[in-house]
Amino acid sequence: MGHLCSTPILDVTHCRVVIVACGYHGTKFALRSLQDASKVEAWCRECGLQDVSVVTDYHHMMQHSLDDYPCKDRVFDVIREAGGRCCEGDAFVFYFVGHGVQVKDESGEEADGLDEALLLVNSEGKLDSHVENEVLKDRELNQILADAVPLSIPILCIFDCCHSATMLNLENSSSALAHSDRKVVSISACLDEETAQESSRGGVCTSALLAAVRSMGLSCADEEDAIPSCQEVFDQVEQLAEKYKPRNAPAQHLVLSSWPDETAAQVFPFPLVAQPLQTGRTACELATAEH
Repeated sequence: MGHLCSTPILDVTHCRVVIVACGYHGTKFALRSLQDASKVEAWCRECGLQDVSVVTDYHHMMQHSLDDYPCKDRVFDVIREAGGRCCEGDAFVFYFVGHGVQVKDESGEEADGLDEALLLVNSEGKLDSHVENEVLKDRELNQILADAVPLSIPILCIFDCCHSATMLNLENSSSALAHSDRKVVSISACLDEETAQESSRGGVCTSALLAAVRSMGLSCADEEDAIPSCQEVFDQVEQLAEKYKPRNAPAQHLVLSSWPDETAAQVFPFPLVAQPLQTGRTACELATAEH
């Protein structure tokens, strides 16, 4: 591959993936999110990743269960279930594509008075007249990940949505994730004050991400290959993003955040890649292999 991960590196040999996609089909808020999610899922399958949970609001396109909409409770359940399957040496990945919004901060913690949040849907796959009912706030996502994913498991979150730079609330040193010494990395489509753009090919962030991992040859691996770090993959994504931005689109700056400091992204091997085949498997791996 030619993209060596900085040393020392985390020992990551398997990956649990949660994909949440909201396309808001039939509404004025409609996006091409399911097109992006389908491509990310296909990439995971191409890499041989087996534990990939997908929850969307328009199942006809994605060909998933018709009663599995990404309301807040269901997203929490899927995160808990995937987190519960994590074993030593795993990484946990949460990918969201849809609308990111800003809502009033009721806690008084945000300097600008606004919480960043993911716009989900209700249990019937619809948007209520009061959109606030369907939002998953940054601190709530931070808390559920801290609760559901074992402390030894590094976490990568990818947000292809508006207002997403601090969507994981990593800048808050009193947050649940900050109270652990785990490695956490977030790749966001834009700054909090910006909007994430999409073209006929899909979201700029997702398009650039998939182009980056493909150009780096990460869908195949053997024992000799070195897996690039999250930092190295992000650098490639950032370089390619301009190519996918619509003409005359507003400014959009991709953001890389990490906890406990910037070195986390440098030592965390990017997990959405093909892993070398392992001959020895632990009891935990054998127990979850059939998922």
